Amino acid sequence: MLHVNNIGGQDKFLGLSAIIFHSKAQSFEAIKSKILSKVEGWKEHLLSQGGKEVLIKSIPAAISIFAMSYFRLLSSLCKSLNSILANFWWGQKDQERKNHWISWKNIFHSKAVGGPGFRDFELFNMALLAKQGWRIISKLTSLVARVLKGRYFPFTSFLTAKQGARPSWAWQSILWGRELLEKGLRWNFQDGKLILCKQDKWIPKSFPHYPQVKESSNPSILWVAQLVNWNTSTWNLDNLKANFEEEEISNIRSIPISLFSREDSLIWYFPNSGSYTVKSGYKVAC
Repeated sequence: MLHVNNIGGQDKFLGLSAIIFHSKAQSFEAIKSKILSKVEGWKEHLLSQGGKEVLIKSIPAAISIFAMSYFRLLSSLCKSLNSILANFWWGQKDQERKNHWISWKNIFHSKAVGGPGFRDFELFNMALLAKQGWRIISKLTSLVARVLKGRYFPFTSFLTAKQGARPSWAWQSILWGRELLEKGLRWNFQDGKLILCKQDKWIPKSFPHYPQVKESSNPSILWVAQLVNWNTSTWNLDNLKANFEEEEISNIRSIPISLFSREDSLIWYFPNSGSYTVKSGYKVAC
């Protein structure tokens, strides 16, 4: 109908296979081949540890970052890539074997805690995919958000969306990244009409931000908006005492109530800006 010819399965687009095969190992094997080729070339030179560090942190990331931003790489592939770089870090010449004095999971610790700050491929992959989920949440009117919503969650939100029937690998990958995103998301209270006061994460001072609810709480109080006296723009103390523990009441009352009518929004808790970044996401994943 659209007069689009079948391009076959061997073509490349922006360095990736135009078709994601049933075998994910086959689809992303080129990433491993490129990184391995680079590392083999580095072994021909005498490099200091500082030189190795610069290469490990820059070149492999540049080769793989585009693919990892949109697709989940298999755990086996990520472990293989980690192993290639670990072997290069500890030993340089062909057939040379050196002891790995510390495990790779300690090597990718940041310099602030004594590690060299290398990135674990699987955790970095997850942080990059969480960024796609954040874009869907923060830019609901974007083309990709509208397409994915129409295909996979037309009647729900992104945070409650399921895989659906015959999901693409890209969609499955984004849902995997969502697991990380959910760890640091909470609601930013404005008018309270979108926040379930006993189920959602919305308390700023009590990580992980879920409210401490009394067992004898009032079942008719569902939304945060019901906890506010809007005529006086103050918290309804009677409703708070009937539904929450004393310590939680103090935390809730410290939340300012806006004089302007604005819609509640989701924020990423860890940076002060409230916006998700791959760097902060990677730290949480570690």
